[in-house]
Amino acid sequence: MNNFSKEEKARRARDYAEIKTVYAGHCYSAAASKWRYEMENYWVKEHEDIVYAIGDDAYAGKDMVWAYYVDCQEKNEKERLKELAALFPEEDLDKEENLGIGDLGIRAGTTPYIEVSKDGKTARGIWQTIALTSYLEDEGQPKPYLSIGRDLVEFVRESDGWKIWHFRLIIDMQWQIDKKYVLNKDRLFRTVGNSGTMVPATVKLRPFPNEGNYNLRRVPKLSPELPKPTPTWNEEESYCYVVGRLDADPDCLPGGAYYVEPE
Repeated sequence: MNNFSKEEKARRARDYAEIKTVYAGHCYSAAASKWRYEMENYWVKEHEDIVYAIGDDAYAGKDMVWAYYVDCQEKNEKERLKELAALFPEEDLDKEENLGIGDLGIRAGTTPYIEVSKDGKTARGIWQTIALTSYLEDEGQPKPYLSIGRDLVEFVRESDGWKIWHFRLIIDMQWQIDKKYVLNKDRLFRTVGNSGTMVPATVKLRPFPNEGNYNLRRVPKLSPELPKPTPTWNEEESYCYVVGRLDADPDCLPGGAYYVEPE
């Protein structure tokens, strides 16, 4: 680092933060099953030689990556929805708004190790990952998996910022877990706002579409939407926007609360 000027050091520090944000966009999009959104916002647009790989098997080139990462995923969602709708015809599930219903995909990238090239045009990063995934199979029941692995990601700076260029996912360990861990069957008592606490809260915040525990009819969403640049603080967009008050709930011992509609 001693070979860099103050301006170059400042730029590299900013690069590090921007690259972490792009990677987090990938994780957040995956959790919401927004494959097309991710490709359009966080992957390169000015390069054709993109790569997505799982272990040693790779999809190379823009057409192949899009075919696997977007087209195939969207096709699978449609097929799973038709199968689920056939199992439960009384629920009228076969609607586009229900695509991805029951899917769960949480990817936590930890310990980022990022190196930016001296010319500031490319970068490489390694993240250790923990992932919990589940899809509705076997008569509409979840089949969850827990995995531990690494994401090896190469980035390139384009005209509108850093983008994912090459992505290699490596799974070191993966095992199927009991479905009770995603169905929240072990919850034995009532809690405040699904927060896991018996201490009463005082105000009600604006809820997000996917707030609360996972359930079999939950549709993945960007919830809340990923933040975008704004000229200044906007209270209306706050994650902690207050919409009302909470009063003590006598039916929830030793503490609890219920929502009071604002006057």
